[in-house]
Amino acid sequence: MFSYIFYGLLFIALIIEMISFELLKKREKPRYFAMGILCFVFISVILSELFSIKGVVKTHVLFDVASILLSILIGVFITNDTLTKKQLLGVFFGILCIILIEFDY
Repeated sequence: MFSYIFYGLLFIALIIEMISFELLKKREKPRYFAMGILCFVFISVILSELFSIKGVVKTHVLFDVASILLSILIGVFITNDTLTKKQLLGVFFGILCIILIEFDY
């Protein structure tokens, strides 16, 4: 049960992070800048809840790796970026990192 809640909140935080980065790119307009800052505050609230479910270290590593993987997916499928073999190997190790952190017996 907590796993579904954890990954649901993690996904929401990742989407909000991507939106807030885009909002902060438009810093010439104070409204977008303020909205970007508020999004990061909201991410902090979500992360504090996630810390209580899985702990600080696991949550932080999962959030960072998932953020990188989501950025790569957006780059590949939306902006048609291509990955080199080294970058694909990095993606593989990112996925392996998530698997090893989640299934620690």
